[in-house]
Amino acid sequence: MNRLESFAWLTAPTLPLTFFNEYFERKHLLIERNDPTYYADLLSTDQLDEHLTQRGLSYPDVALVTAGEQLEQGAYCYPSGVVDAIRLYQHYADGATVVVMQLNRWDARLAQLCRSLEADVSYSFQANIYLTPPNAKGFRSHYDCHDVFVLQLAGTKHWRLFDTPVDLPHREQRFDASLAGNAPCTAELDMRAGDVLYLPRGTVHEAVSHDNESLHMTLGMQHPTWGQLLSKAVEQAALRDPQLRKALPFGYATPGFDRTRAREAFSQLMARAIMSATFDDAFDHFVDELVSNSHPPMLGQLRQIRAIPQLDPTTRVAPRPHLLYRLDLSEGSVLLSCYGNELVMPAQAEPMLRFVLTTPTYTIRDIPVDLPDEAKLEFVEGLVRAGILQVVDP
Repeated sequence: MNRLESFAWLTAPTLPLTFFNEYFERKHLLIERNDPTYYADLLSTDQLDEHLTQRGLSYPDVALVTAGEQLEQGAYCYPSGVVDAIRLYQHYADGATVVVMQLNRWDARLAQLCRSLEADVSYSFQANIYLTPPNAKGFRSHYDCHDVFVLQLAGTKHWRLFDTPVDLPHREQRFDASLAGNAPCTAELDMRAGDVLYLPRGTVHEAVSHDNESLHMTLGMQHPTWGQLLSKAVEQAALRDPQLRKALPFGYATPGFDRTRAREAFSQLMARAIMSATFDDAFDHFVDELVSNSHPPMLGQLRQIRAIPQLDPTTRVAPRPHLLYRLDLSEGSVLLSCYGNELVMPAQAEPMLRFVLTTPTYTIRDIPVDLPDEAKLEFVEGLVRAGILQVVDP
């Protein structure tokens, strides 16, 4: 897969680099495609209905919201918490919006979309679904603490955007209606099936459906910030420097505590932390976190296992799509991290690993190392078992 292929599909015709250079964390972007079939392969109302009626989804993954108020769980769920589809749709008919949080955990297509976007841009994605009846409004104006792509899957919806009271809010800076006050409306726009709207975190927004029902999905994009990187660097420095692990002065919370010496100590310790902190250790923490938490749907893995006994030097294999991994070389060995698991191999395997992980497709015999076919077969078998490589058309 080409670099940024999935993200390019998301923002088309706007190029990914144009998006990141001109819009990301700066301003909203509406892309009108005039193509109601653009998201046809993602999710339809009938497919959503199947999830709601046959998958045993439960509260709080499914919620009902009307005029900014969330209905009580008992209004549409059995005592077990499982959704009662009959009562849920009765409330929908009366004007409530159906919200399904992180449907990518149950829908393979949405899971694949989120994982492919993560592989492209190294940010985490989740897919929330909103089904709104005609002429209805689910939420009052608010902002989110993460960036959002709104994908209009069916119907139309009218959006109003307002001035941002908090630039790029931290996740603890939740929306406060008193801060937004009577902020002026900065944009009004209509979204139709096939359109996408990017909202930087902190953008105050509200939406209402038109004369037909609306189905839209939000792709929430979450990413580490420079503040988190700095915090992690200081945290790691404290693991190396006992001075940074010393207790705060006794009595620091008592009324009238003299902070003079504590303030001096703080300045000195900040200087120590800066000297001790290392960028790469902190940066690697977030790389490892993304790689270990990325769990793509392993559709077809049973067929892959069944295909292993039939492997031969002419078998065509390929890396799993949207693979997030990390290779680390140390003295005498190479470490492959993927899916939260680690495979340790001799250092001599490093060129072979790089080939099989970066080449789109190849036969086992094509692997360019001076080893007998039997050794290549054993190598590939281990990576197929680990879900890292796959047999093409097993």
